[in-house]
Amino acid sequence: MNIIDLGYWEAYRFTAGDGLEIAKYRNAAGYDWYSTVAHNPNRPMGVTAVVAPDGAVIIAYNDVAQAEPRLGRVVVLEGFDGSLADLVGKRVNLAAGIIERHVTDEAINFERARRESVGCTVEVSGYGPIPIQGRPTDKTNMQALALAASLRQQAGTEQITVFRDAVNADHQLTNAQMIEVYAKGTAWIENLYKASWAIKALDPLPQDYDDDSHWTRPAPTSA
Repeated sequence: MNIIDLGYWEAYRFTAGDGLEIAKYRNAAGYDWYSTVAHNPNRPMGVTAVVAPDGAVIIAYNDVAQAEPRLGRVVVLEGFDGSLADLVGKRVNLAAGIIERHVTDEAINFERARRESVGCTVEVSGYGPIPIQGRPTDKTNMQALALAASLRQQAGTEQITVFRDAVNADHQLTNAQMIEVYAKGTAWIENLYKASWAIKALDPLPQDYDDDSHWTRPAPTSA
């Protein structure tokens, strides 16, 4: 694949012979977009991307003549054999001449949230493994059940809590066991946040930010 950098094009007003003003585009050298590129039969052919200053793909087109140069830097990807959808979430690295994943803090946050949704399994003393999830509703539910169990424990009252896990199985837990589920779940979520912060601290941000090697922290085995 060959990346042809057509650079930036600024908008300007062009007055036609009949006095009609037309919005046109030109580059720093003064060349007009329409005559130099869009209507030029010798224009470079291939999938075209308009990218942000950091190379992030804003929008892609099947042909350079379709591109809207006002949106950013225009690059033609000669020999690119993928679809336009393949460029979503990608970054054009002009220096290296490659297309790579566009890794941002937001993408890392999304991966963290995805892992919270997938969940983990905690080992509960005197009971066994329980699969849990860390979505907002799951956190709220676990916190409320654990708080109620803690208040009962402080009052010296034992009562079974029915806790529904990540696969919709019910578990009958003692006060201490329900508190332990919440404590271990909270520790697991805290580990995910610490992992995401560690990834964000890397420079540059790693292309494989969603690999388990960056996130694998075992669920706590004790409260």
